[in-house]
Amino acid sequence: MDEMDRTCCGSFEMPDEVLRLLRRAADHGLELACDFGGDWNEDVRARVLHAARMVDVFHLGTPSAFRVVELADNALRWRDPPDERATTLEALGEHFVALGEVRELIKVRDRALRASGLPLDAGDER
Repeated sequence: MDEMDRTCCGSFEMPDEVLRLLRRAADHGLELACDFGGDWNEDVRARVLHAARMVDVFHLGTPSAFRVVELADNALRWRDPPDERATTLEALGEHFVALGEVRELIKVRDRALRASGLPLDAGDER
């Protein structure tokens, strides 16, 4: 990946593909927050507002290191596991693409943790 394919985020660089995955995680978080299925209360309101701010980050610029950590953790947690073992070359290729995305999310999350001054195992404590 060349330098033209990278987006700066604070004190570290992030591939455009990972930025796309983080945007998708922010959108998914907003969708989940809005699907509360019950009475509106202050906790629901706070979750919806937080999720909306995460989406707005991408309209205002690039996310901070702390936001990158949160979004990357969410993207990793929400990833769909493969339905079954790959039995075709096409399915195997899709599996490797998904593994590559997971690898890039972990790398960017770890860079964001370092940039924010948090230890690399801080993601395990959330």
